[in-house]
Formats: sequence, C-alpha cells, structure tokens
Amino acid sequence: MLKRAQIDEKYRIDNKNYLEEAKMLYDVISEKAPQAETTLEILLIKLNSCELCDKGKEEDIFKASIMRALRKYVEKINPTNPDYKQKVNNLDYGMLYLSTRLVLYATYITFLENFLKNLREYNSLEEAYRKTSEDIETAIGYLIEDPKGHRKWFDEYMQVNKLLDRLLHRLLNRR
Repeated sequence: MLKRAQIDEKYRIDNKNYLEEAKMLYDVISEKAPQAETTLEILLIKLNSCELCDKGKEEDIFKASIMRALRKYVEKINPTNPDYKQKVNNLDYGMLYLSTRLVLYATYITFLENFLKNLREYNSLEEAYRKTSEDIETAIGYLIEDPKGHRKWFDEYMQVNKLLDRLLHRLLNRR
C-alpha cells in the first residue's frame, strides 16, 4: 500500500484519508496488538486489490471508514486487561472476515447504496459522506466487538447473502 502511494501521486491524492487512517491504525496496532500486524497487512492487500473499489472519493471514504473503525477498536484495547487476548482475537477475526472478497464487495455495495440514499436525505455531499462513513464504522465496530454474536447481523446489513445469491444466479444462467 505505501509503496504504491510513494510512486503514484494520483493514488496518493485519491486515497489521502485512507492512507492517513491506515498509517494511524498500523501505529496503534504496532503499539497495542503487534500480533495483529500480519492480519492488517492481509486486509490492506485485499482493499488495495479490490477492482470494484477503485472509484476515487468514494473509495477513499470507504477504505478510510474501515481503517477508522478498526483503529477506534484497537485504541480501547489494554494489554493489561484480562480480556486482551479475546479482543485481539476478535480484531484478527474481523479483519480476516472483511478480507474475504465477497464480504468486501458486499460491504462496498452497501456503502454505495447507503451513500446514494443519504445523498437524497442530506443537504450536502460532505454530510452524506459523513453519515455513510459513520454507518459503516458502526457496523464494523459491532462485528469486531463480538464477531460470533454480530456476524449474522453484519451479513444481513451488508447484504452478503444477497450478493452471493446474485453471483450464483449469474453462474447458473451461464450454463
């Protein structure tokens, strides 16, 4: 991710918020949960290779929202608390789950749908971006806080099964 930002000025400009949030997340993970660095790298690779998400401002806000939700969670982790290991396991699970292509695409599609809905409800583009970003952050926050308890709700909210059904329908119709 950072290598691309170093050599591609357009990418750096188009992904300003995402790059800042990713750097802050990496720093806080390095400090509070260094064992989750590899999982973060996997998520970053998936986010950066997602062709669907390569859309300028919306891409930046979407990816920054994910990074911000993760960072807010990690900032609350205390290595001296008895639940530290469970919190780090939840973080790892959430990042790996978000790294799956289907979940990532469903989350992005939900982000775009919510953005379009919010665009009609709010007076400004920035207000719609902010509200949509907050919605995505909240959903990811719930997923990470209690992955087993909230995964079904997250899947329903992000319409993962709906996307899977559409993909299966397309595959079956090709035969």
